[in-house]
Amino acid sequence: MRYTRITTIVLLWVFSLPSFAEGLNNSLNYNLYHLSASTEEEIDNDIMKVTLLASHQAQQTLEANEVVNQQMASALKILKRTKEIHYKTGNYQTLPIYQNQQIVAWKSSQQIELKST
Repeated sequence: MRYTRITTIVLLWVFSLPSFAEGLNNSLNYNLYHLSASTEEEIDNDIMKVTLLASHQAQQTLEANEVVNQQMASALKILKRTKEIHYKTGNYQTLPIYQNQQIVAWKSSQQIELKST
């Protein structure tokens, strides 16, 4: 039951937060998600920790930051309704993307850590 609850939250978050990555050369980009879970036996005192990352790359820092902030706000809205999952945000970064020693884009990202029994 608990695994189902956290898996549901993770899936809701993943599929409700589209990443709007734009290629610098207008090539097709696809959102990539890798989610896996496994269990061998249930343990009463078991704690599950999940780290999720929201990221976006854009030519302007403002756009990259706004998309990441919207993604995190959406995730936090879902998490505030759950009492069984403890969460905290962290590791917010905005980094330049270089091409030929010049900044051509910016990539923003932020992590959110989930913990539940």
